[in-house]
Amino acid sequence: MPRFTLILLLSLSVSALSQERSDRGMQGTPALVRFDTVHLFGNDSSKGYIGIHYRIPESFFVFVRPNDISAPRDEFLARGQLQVELFNDQDVSVAREIRPIALKRTGRPSVETEQNELEGAIPFALAPGQYHIVFEVDDLESGRSFVDKKQKVQALALSPKSLDLSPPFFASLDSTQQHEDRFLPFNHGSSVLFGHAHGGMVSQVYCPHCDSSLDVRWTLRGHTENRSEERMKLDGTQFELIAGLLTLTRKEGPVVYEPAQSNSDWRILYVPLPMEDLEPGHYTVDLNATDGKEHFKHEISFRVVWPDRPRSLTDWDITTDALRYIATPAEMDKILSGSSEDGLRAFKTFWRKRDPDTTSVYNPVMVEYYRRVDEAIRRFSTVKERDGYKTDRGRIYILNGPPTKIDRSVLPGQPSREIWTYDNIGKQFVFTEKNKSGNYILTQTVNL
Repeated sequence: MPRFTLILLLSLSVSALSQERSDRGMQGTPALVRFDTVHLFGNDSSKGYIGIHYRIPESFFVFVRPNDISAPRDEFLARGQLQVELFNDQDVSVAREIRPIALKRTGRPSVETEQNELEGAIPFALAPGQYHIVFEVDDLESGRSFVDKKQKVQALALSPKSLDLSPPFFASLDSTQQHEDRFLPFNHGSSVLFGHAHGGMVSQVYCPHCDSSLDVRWTLRGHTENRSEERMKLDGTQFELIAGLLTLTRKEGPVVYEPAQSNSDWRILYVPLPMEDLEPGHYTVDLNATDGKEHFKHEISFRVVWPDRPRSLTDWDITTDALRYIATPAEMDKILSGSSEDGLRAFKTFWRKRDPDTTSVYNPVMVEYYRRVDEAIRRFSTVKERDGYKTDRGRIYILNGPPTKIDRSVLPGQPSREIWTYDNIGKQFVFTEKNKSGNYILTQTVNL
């Protein structure tokens, strides 16, 4: 692998935040609480089985020091409550579950801990019909609440025909030797996370003749949200059948479904999809199944989203200009000349050559590069311009990542200096601020 690629694969260091209480999400954009419903069948054909999957950011809650004086000084606690209640069409409560939430955090909040989420699922078995969901999360420290009363759900009963499928949901299949045929739902509502999705659709099937006669076909259509809004269409016939009933085996933490033994007419249908080929955008999957007599058709619309996309990738001028340190003049000319479609195509070609994993459109080397561009803009820009990536410190940071250490020297009557040491490449870079403008110029490179 080229030295450049190895350097870019180094991770960025993250500085810790220093507030005593974590009030993030209390002001500005609220923390995003998400929940979705999954439909299943069960041995009792008179009932519909529903799983409500949820994700709650830990940043929704306020962490405080415990009252116990014997507790470690770097320990912080948060308390909350999750309540899910279902009402029938007469507005009568028919099912409810309350879960207490207790969180512990050691040390100051950091960028990583602020991204932590509570994940889980709550199962219900109900008479067939439509229900109104009330989903509520409370932070007991601040009194903050999230309440959603907008969603409705239809509890489905098994119909007396030879082919019946529950509405599919997205999940990955863990078929390792340790975990035989576990299904891990994506659990991001109707969205799929770019760069994290390898899986397909899962559905419970009642099909007495599936093993010999089932035929499954899928078609995926959609368009990307990138510069040229490319359209795509994919199709396939691959599927797997697994004996048993899809059963929720982990309710808190990452959600897990596994097959449970049942009568011979129950199967779990898994349809792998090329999620790794999808860029951020809007898509629809049409699923068609037949056993030669009965037919099933279902449509799923979803988005591929990239919530932590580097900001520098959202501005085409910065996206292309930041390539100045690694692209040849000929490569830059291809990217910058011609139509927007041609430029985007050349940009993708440039990064595809530097992608260590060609099985996915997600390119970790490109993402790392532009995260460093973001950090250079944040740390080294002037007050009026987002030009930090153009500075000498920005260039060295983008190419080499965070230094092992930084030594600063501020002496009376002398220019300020910074010495960046990189143990991994055996170099030191000396930067000097000559005119007190805040812009440090690279004045010396030392081989260690």
